[in-house]
Amino acid sequence: MAKLIPRLINGIRCFSASHKYDKFATFGSFDDTFPSRLAVQNIAERYFLKLRELDFHLPGFTEVHIQFYPDEDMGPKHSTSDGVHLWNRQVYVGLDLSLWLDLNQVEQEVQMIELIGQACQLVSASDQSDKIDTAKLELLNRGQSLSIKIFEKEVSSYSVRIVCQVPSILGPVTSQVIYEDRKTQQTFQAEFVDALYVPDLIHLCGIVIVKSGILTISPRKNDFASSISWKYGGPKRFTVSKMERIEL
Repeated sequence: MAKLIPRLINGIRCFSASHKYDKFATFGSFDDTFPSRLAVQNIAERYFLKLRELDFHLPGFTEVHIQFYPDEDMGPKHSTSDGVHLWNRQVYVGLDLSLWLDLNQVEQEVQMIELIGQACQLVSASDQSDKIDTAKLELLNRGQSLSIKIFEKEVSSYSVRIVCQVPSILGPVTSQVIYEDRKTQQTFQAEFVDALYVPDLIHLCGIVIVKSGILTISPRKNDFASSISWKYGGPKRFTVSKMERIEL
């Protein structure tokens, strides 16, 4: 058997099913079967972004699709591929509906972080296990205040980072741009965009140019970025001297 090439994670998606794991079933959004006090997909996006920041790789595929179904025996049961969409793996996870509905928002978030971590452990290589544990601890400790690096450019004279925070309930994904002048050893920060979705934010971070004290960040060069960039006003420009100076 050929060795599977490790691939950088590109997403975690959560779905729900009304019956036990059937790979030919049509799955709806998470709330279809399990009404939630939080935006479950947001928790999955936060987990994915943190794992990506940690350079987490999957064996031969790039996305984890978690299918939750009612089961008093909580936790992941097995994983499969449908043989067509080879870029993802389906992980089937039991969730006790009566227990879930009794939890408040904070308790639901803790439960979901645990289950997503277990699902990722089921389909990942053993040398990636510590990264899942690291991400889980950060999510549990910091919650929606966790700042996650999604973009970075470093050259000899400066570095540019973009970090974001993903809310636990429906709402925008907030982000900031951090500019470090390596000649003066000064660091500056400004609000970047409030994105509707995490994929939007990722594709808005593409080309960085610093010239004459102006920092310009343009979207990636692809069809998806072109289709959404107009919603956010196109390339973002910042006058470095007008950005907030911060201490790291």
